[in-house]
Amino acid sequence: MRIQEVSHKTGITKRNIHYYIKQGIITPKMNPANGYYDFSEEDCQKLVMVRYLRNADFPVSAIHSIITNPLTASYYLNQHAKKLQQEIACFNKIINSLQYMMEHLSLEPDFEELFSLGNHSGLNKLSDSYSSERFDQYDLTFINRFLWGGFLPEGELTEYQKFLWAKLQQTTLEHPSEDYRSLYAFIKTLNPSVIDSIFSQKNERHRYIANLDEKEKDICISNMVSAIEDILEHTEYIRLWKEIYPGYFRPFVRIQASELSRLVYEFSPLYHAYLENITDVCERLYQYLRTASGAGLSDRLHKALDGSLDIENANHGELEALFSLPESYIIF
Repeated sequence: MRIQEVSHKTGITKRNIHYYIKQGIITPKMNPANGYYDFSEEDCQKLVMVRYLRNADFPVSAIHSIITNPLTASYYLNQHAKKLQQEIACFNKIINSLQYMMEHLSLEPDFEELFSLGNHSGLNKLSDSYSSERFDQYDLTFINRFLWGGFLPEGELTEYQKFLWAKLQQTTLEHPSEDYRSLYAFIKTLNPSVIDSIFSQKNERHRYIANLDEKEKDICISNMVSAIEDILEHTEYIRLWKEIYPGYFRPFVRIQASELSRLVYEFSPLYHAYLENITDVCERLYQYLRTASGAGLSDRLHKALDGSLDIENANHGELEALFSLPESYIIF
């Protein structure tokens, strides 16, 4: 369909449609015969979604990420909700302060009276009304989606799967760990392009591991050995790992090795396959590093990372995390 029809159908001006094309939010095909855009029904749906999100005051950068990579939606929805909560708390404080001033204002006030009322109204403490840095249930829910969302079965969950997911949520709400806080604090420091890449690459990697057959496992282990050897040749990779390890890799791996993993294992066939394969692959890689052939590599690895690696515990999950470092270096 042509842009005039799309504008009428979506309620978005032609000028703004061109802007969203320029921003890469939609990528309609172009008719080579006349140079006009040919919009699909999906393009229209994306534009309507843009309008919905703009109505909620989302920035265009966040809208781009949500529409082009829906896996990131939980992050941006969480961040925007917290921003609005902060604004609501601030507005409520302002209203209460103004009401206080109006209730105590004399019929013929002077500046001294106004100044005194201002001091007693709470207007000088607005910044204390709400902190966006506060870690709350919305943040816990986001981290659970970040950690486990890619393993959720497609389509409608069964009642039992819903029960297990709710149990996982409740468990983390009742006993939030420092690993959750660390992971959330780290993710908040990242720019949108990095966040988009993390969501995409993490889920692609999970599916790749889950679908490995025995022959592919051998190839995967060989690739991991080669990747570790490459990492040891690049001081920037080593520096980056040490920098990211405490806030991202270590808490990520420890959470996935916790009792929460059992709940996901029970309701997600994908996670079942992933965990079985990655445990086998990393165990075999670990065994190789303990042989005469791999011992030298293991010693070099521990020496280079110097306390920023714990491959013996957490189901050897840090070996898997280490293998993703070359890609992580590109995106961080």
